[in-house]
Amino acid sequence: MHAYMIKSDEVIFEIRKLKACSPNGSGGTVPYEDNAGPGDLKLRARMFSEHITFYLSHTRLKFKVFEKSKSWIHGIVRLKGPASQAAIALAQIRKIIAVDGEDHRRYCHLEIEQIGPGEGERRVFGTKGPPRSESIPSKTATLKEPFFDADSEDADTYYPFLLSKLLDDAEPEVRLQFTEFGMLDDTMGQECEMEGNTLGDVMGEAIEKKKLVKDHAGTHPGGYFDNSEGGTVLFHFNSLKDAIRVAEYFGKVFTNKRMLKALFKSSGVEL
Repeated sequence: MHAYMIKSDEVIFEIRKLKACSPNGSGGTVPYEDNAGPGDLKLRARMFSEHITFYLSHTRLKFKVFEKSKSWIHGIVRLKGPASQAAIALAQIRKIIAVDGEDHRRYCHLEIEQIGPGEGERRVFGTKGPPRSESIPSKTATLKEPFFDADSEDADTYYPFLLSKLLDDAEPEVRLQFTEFGMLDDTMGQECEMEGNTLGDVMGEAIEKKKLVKDHAGTHPGGYFDNSEGGTVLFHFNSLKDAIRVAEYFGKVFTNKRMLKALFKSSGVEL
């Protein structure tokens, strides 16, 4: 393992055990043998690095890929960023590995090591195969805790959603906002050309069908209110847990082509 000199307020995530893959001619990839050469591993690491950089660029995380030429040849991707964002960054990296493309989940046996904060501190996180992307948070499921900033907003934990809480107002509520329509295009592999009110309607039908909203007591009858229009999907909730449950569910749907197609089909939306 490389010895890093890093600052006390920095963290490095080392993602390794990447297997090399080769284009299969139909837009996907097929795995090489385990004894793939350095050139194959470097190509795989470069592809994965571009993939992870793209998704991190849509968050407020200040993590960057570094040591490209040295690490890629060994099939390793390294990211460095502030220690204060380590927990959120790890959650995002795990999510990115699970997102879009069966490639990384099916053909890569990944291991994530956190180095820092401070010299000599290391933690290793394994990935346990493909996540159950079809699962829906249940009433008793453990939901991820939000990390609200000074403006009572969390743009990272439930990306691509922005979660805002207004619990101290005269009419307390929680808001969930989505504007990353390009993500739908990327997942579907085509332009969806969808307005916020249309996507809001589609999501609203799924919320009712999947019974994602549990707490109906509060300002909004039924537990929530759809205020989507233009290029923005905006939901108002009585309950923080309901907003998080909805964000986690659609965070999975919006990055899974099969689930997204099924969502649109169930609402009769043609792309």
